[in-house]
Formats: sequence, C-alpha cells, structure tokens
Amino acid sequence: MLINEFLIDDRNKNTLLVRLKEIKEEVANKTLGRYKRLKYTTHTLRTLDSLTKKGVLGKFKRDRFYYFTTPKEAVMQALKERGETPGECTYTK
Repeated sequence: MLINEFLIDDRNKNTLLVRLKEIKEEVANKTLGRYKRLKYTTHTLRTLDSLTKKGVLGKFKRDRFYYFTTPKEAVMQALKERGETPGECTYTK
C-alpha cells in the first residue's frame, strides 16, 4: 500500500521516481560486469513476469505502464480500479 500512496500523489511520485533512478544507477554501477543480462530490458521483464506467474510478485497496469509490487497490493489496486472492496469483489478477467 505504501507504494500506491506514492504513486497517487504527483509530488510524492516524482520524489519516488527520482530516488528509484538513483538506486538504479547505484545498482548498475555495483553490478557492472557481474550481471550483464540485467542491463537488457527483455531479460529483466521476463524475469519479473516469471516471478509474477509464480506468485512472488504482483503486477498492475496504470495508463500504459506496468508496476510490479507485492501480490496483495496488486489485488488491492485492481479492486480499487474496479470500485470494489475485498468483501464484495466479483471474479472477471
């Protein structure tokens, strides 16, 4: 839920995105040469999708972007977009 709170408020969203960019650069510098496959988007997305299918991660789409989070947060986000609560949800794909 914490990530969703950051994504909803534009000011917090921008702060989060800047910090994530800093972390990405820091990780890239530390792993340069060690994990060459991770610098390719296709491999990274395949790995994230695999973790999503196994239930380790959750994924939701906002506008045209996909966000990876905990499975619980992904379900809560989907219910929120449909205007439902966990007690009154319906099953549809």
